[in-house]
Amino acid sequence: MVTRIPPNFTDIQTARSMSRGVVNVIGVVIDSLPPARSQGTSWISTFTLKASDFGDEYLTGLKIRYFHDVDRYLPSPKVGDVVLLRHINLDLYNGKTIGLSRSSRVTPWVVFEARPTQRSTLSTVLCPGERPPSAAETKYAGYLVGLYRGDGSRPSIAPASPAINVERSVSMPSSIQPTTRKADKFRLVKDAEYGSFVDIVGQVVKTFSEYEKLLLYVTDYTQNKNLFDYSFDNDGRDGDEFDYSSRSKRKWPGPYGRMTIQVTLWEPHSNFARDNIKEDDFVLLRNVHIKPGRSSGVMEGALHTDRQFHAKVGVSLLDVNEGDERLKGLVRRKLEYWRKLKGRLAIEDGKRQLSDGEGSGKKTKKNKRQRKNKPQRVNNQAEATTTSVRPKRDELNPHVRSNYLATPTRTVEQILQNESHWNVGPGGIQYRMPFQNLKYRASVRVVDFFPPNLEDFAVPYNPEYAMLRDTVDGSDLSDSDEEPIIGQQIWEWRFCLLVEDGGPGIHHPPGQRRQRLKLFVTGPDAVFLLSIDPVNLRKNPDVLASLREKLFILWGDLEERKNSNSEMFNPNDTAAINAKPFTCCIKEYGVRVAFDCADENDENDDADENDENHQETSNSFCWERRFRMFDTRVM
Repeated sequence: MVTRIPPNFTDIQTARSMSRGVVNVIGVVIDSLPPARSQGTSWISTFTLKASDFGDEYLTGLKIRYFHDVDRYLPSPKVGDVVLLRHINLDLYNGKTIGLSRSSRVTPWVVFEARPTQRSTLSTVLCPGERPPSAAETKYAGYLVGLYRGDGSRPSIAPASPAINVERSVSMPSSIQPTTRKADKFRLVKDAEYGSFVDIVGQVVKTFSEYEKLLLYVTDYTQNKNLFDYSFDNDGRDGDEFDYSSRSKRKWPGPYGRMTIQVTLWEPHSNFARDNIKEDDFVLLRNVHIKPGRSSGVMEGALHTDRQFHAKVGVSLLDVNEGDERLKGLVRRKLEYWRKLKGRLAIEDGKRQLSDGEGSGKKTKKNKRQRKNKPQRVNNQAEATTTSVRPKRDELNPHVRSNYLATPTRTVEQILQNESHWNVGPGGIQYRMPFQNLKYRASVRVVDFFPPNLEDFAVPYNPEYAMLRDTVDGSDLSDSDEEPIIGQQIWEWRFCLLVEDGGPGIHHPPGQRRQRLKLFVTGPDAVFLLSIDPVNLRKNPDVLASLREKLFILWGDLEERKNSNSEMFNPNDTAAINAKPFTCCIKEYGVRVAFDCADENDENDDADENDENHQETSNSFCWERRFRMFDTRVM
């Protein structure tokens, strides 16, 4: 049975097709070189990852060149091992995509060691400071090993160990009793007590580096009466505990009150944090010693060098997409705290620009006037090109290409009416599944798009809200109409194309409209399609112009016709549709939505499949069938 790739990971084939970007990947090592000195002062480990077609020597994998200034931070996998890499940079080298890491910054990795003498067990080696792999990541690693061996076996995963040069036992004699499980040291800041050693999950408010140590100011949005009291007019605690440093102090960014603990990191924790941790990051601090400060007398924390394993790092960078329940609780408290404090903070001029500025409305109107009066140079070029080159209606667009060339194409009707969705249950009862995770190839042309303005094709995305989206407590936060209160934001492509059958050999009776389908384009699939990274298009006119040129290749003068007279635009006017059809890859999937949403009219003329696309569940949710474009690129 096929095991799906873990969430937030990009498969090797998709990563190889990207010219640049930052991705999480996992694959089997098919060749490797031992770590060695590079031509500069850093170390390098080189290996190649694959996740399929292990017997095909003509299909290469993703080459990884892992650099770091310190050799102990390098992975050293062998052929047959599984390597997991988080936040690896992709770049072009000699015309091929490779994965690169920065020599001054740790790219987290996990190595699942598969040795011939340990066919039933995989040993796990962690990058210093890296958290253990999740259950989904562990399961997929075992699946890849079985796939690589060709026997379908799925070895179990031994407990993870740090990347240190010690021998690990892979089995335990029956005469020796297993050790008892260590007590959970995780504590909220409010529960921390003097003299204890605790694990803290928190967000970095501020950092301060001095010589061999690093000060982290960390909060989990719980209060402890023994902590320093930060007020609105407080300048914070920049500098060393004896106040010898003359560094100028900054305004304390919050949270206010007794919610933030100062943790002093010593080697090797300070080195790792200095290179990898920044303000607003979520971190896990292991085995923090809670004690009173020497000069202040308030509660502080210290993370000293491990006496047994000197290279062991007790600092880990947490990813909001991993679904850690401790991190989810922190984010809930954070959003609730800033929501309650928003009105008060808005009064503090320049403290945090939480409320909408008075000039935002005027600025929006001014931008609209500028866009209205701006010469449509790109559109004029598109019009000239369209006038001079009027292709045949069903001739495929040679400038749009897709993968899986050996897969035959299907019509939109065949995709919508796929017979594989029908199943016969016990007692001969026939029913239709709301969706299946399937992939298709089809020849289509674009007849409409949404949203109507290209400036809205890229949207801001708050990973903290997204992490709580599927929880009951976070539903009111993620669905709020308010702007995000605080936290990091990234930009993501998110738009929809309405397509119909097109291409040679597809015949339809005259006067009848062709079958149509909504195709969502988002995430890495959209980056692959456009070869453009998402940004704020209203503040980056050059990127907007590049996007418009790319989409003109995809849909011809569709945008010009739609914007010239939006009220008169009719996507059903077959005589006006002149965009070339193209072949694309389509994947079908399901999205769980509230059941009352299923009865709304989705404005799709093919909505006669409502009973087929939606199925009620016992929890008042339904599954909505959707389609998404992937592995397709505008050249």
